[in-house]
Amino acid sequence: MMGAHIEGLTGSIADTPVVHGVDMSIGQGERVGLVGSSGSGKTMIAKTIMGLLPRQAVVEGSVHLGERQIVGASDEDMADIRGRLVSLVPQNPTTSLNPVERVGRQVARPLREHTDLGPDRRRDRVLRVLRSVGLDDSIATRYPHELSGGQCQRVCIATAMVASPRLIVADEPTTALDSLAQREILDLLTGLVEVSGSSLLLITHDFAVLSRSVSRAYVLEQGRVVEAAPIRDLIERPSSPMGRRLSAAASALTLHSPASGCVAVPSDDGVVNSSDDGGMVPSRGPVGSGCGGAASGCEACGDGAVRHGSRDNGSRDSGSRDSGSRGVRMEEGASVGSEPLVRMSHLAVSRGRGRHRRTILTDVDLSVLPGRTLAIIGSSGSGKTTMVRAMLGLEPDVDGAVSYRGLAVRGPDSPGFRALRRESALMSQNPFASLDPWWTVERSVGEPLRIAGWHDGEDIRRRVDWALSSVGLDASLVAGRYPVDLSGGQAQRVALARAMVTGPRLIVADEPMSALDVVSRMQVVEACESIRRARPDMAMVIVSHDLGVVRRMADDVVALRRGTIVERAPVGDIIASARSPYVRALVDAATM
Repeated sequence: MMGAHIEGLTGSIADTPVVHGVDMSIGQGERVGLVGSSGSGKTMIAKTIMGLLPRQAVVEGSVHLGERQIVGASDEDMADIRGRLVSLVPQNPTTSLNPVERVGRQVARPLREHTDLGPDRRRDRVLRVLRSVGLDDSIATRYPHELSGGQCQRVCIATAMVASPRLIVADEPTTALDSLAQREILDLLTGLVEVSGSSLLLITHDFAVLSRSVSRAYVLEQGRVVEAAPIRDLIERPSSPMGRRLSAAASALTLHSPASGCVAVPSDDGVVNSSDDGGMVPSRGPVGSGCGGAASGCEACGDGAVRHGSRDNGSRDSGSRDSGSRGVRMEEGASVGSEPLVRMSHLAVSRGRGRHRRTILTDVDLSVLPGRTLAIIGSSGSGKTTMVRAMLGLEPDVDGAVSYRGLAVRGPDSPGFRALRRESALMSQNPFASLDPWWTVERSVGEPLRIAGWHDGEDIRRRVDWALSSVGLDASLVAGRYPVDLSGGQAQRVALARAMVTGPRLIVADEPMSALDVVSRMQVVEACESIRRARPDMAMVIVSHDLGVVRRMADDVVALRRGTIVERAPVGDIIASARSPYVRALVDAATM
């Protein structure tokens, strides 16, 4: 019987142990999940199955695909196995596709390698599989750069399925996608696997993805399987400490349907909390249900607990975020008389020339208020990042007006642009790309201070220590490290410390948590909440497709579609009762 069976898998890379004695099985036609925090060994297991380990890797144990042994197989054997018996759906499709080769030729590669089909029959098979993943025939003649992220991921799925392999390994296939694209890709992938009778190993840190895609899952911690259970048991009744950490963090950062109920997952000592040392966080219960975070009868959300979507900072009424008018300006929650930090009026952005010119943003009116967190949501290509770039004065071709504290932001020499650069900070999506790999954490976090004119080394060190402690990091442990020595969550918190070290009035975060596992996301969310408590007048703008994070962090939400604002409201209204069908679809797709 075809399936995957892993026994006693132990592996290291460059003498660093990565996985230890892993036992797993995937039956024929079965959909199985593999979940764990960053660095737990998930990707090494996937690469072992695919025979794609680096040369410095040493592996012991066995991995059988049916009767074929993967561990120790020659390159010739693996060339016969890959694409025919097992295929990979990668995490980042844009870097996995050849940029100078047309899509159709790339999808056809497994057919050229493993079948005797002629050119015409290969072309027919390619077009048929592209249609099966929801793409039209014209996609076959395009290049990857002409496709959206969701289209590229569909191409990767088509490539994985075209030769009808018996096992599909999907490594974080929806990490960079918005909730609608995630739902579409998952439904597509599981549907194709079910129709073909193939097996699926889904590697992810997203419990919402697991809940709708697999029947059971394995939990990895530091390279060891610490739990194996049906997916419903893993979500509701995890038995291992790591399973409880992952489940609790996921519950706190996931939208729940009314039928799911409120679930509080305790730590080993019975305390429901959140910390770096393994503590738990409470579920925020069903969103849009009768609970709403304010029902005293709910164990997880009753009196004394942190309310749904609120920051327990004591500085503002938590209900202000979920009530009030859906006013166009969304200024109900700001203090009386607050003037916007940033104001965008009739903003429009276009790119290209002549017949290739296209509109990115259309007639955007928006205000960012002190002491508020504004979330910008929307599907891929809706204009979110362009809006942020325009807000920061980084878009060269802009119609309309952008102002900061009443000063016009018009080019690098304008007073508004200079003030904005002094008093704002940006957090990027990938912290490892934004931190210099040759600089220590202390030097990277202190760089904005040196640019701002700080000269005394001791003053800079004290300020860096304060910034690191503000985001929950021990300066004595991390200040001397390099980015390569940090986990994903630590690196993103270092990026946050760097952003706020100068005491900015505005922090802009563009997809700051999309590549992090749920435990690391929770750490970054709590770091942001700590900073907001310490700086109640500071504003934040968050671009995100993760509506669970948006619900937790934001006060107000703006939804973009095709460059146009289709809805704006307090976050509670967006989650519970969005008016736009498009926004309701986003919320429904993100709900577990």
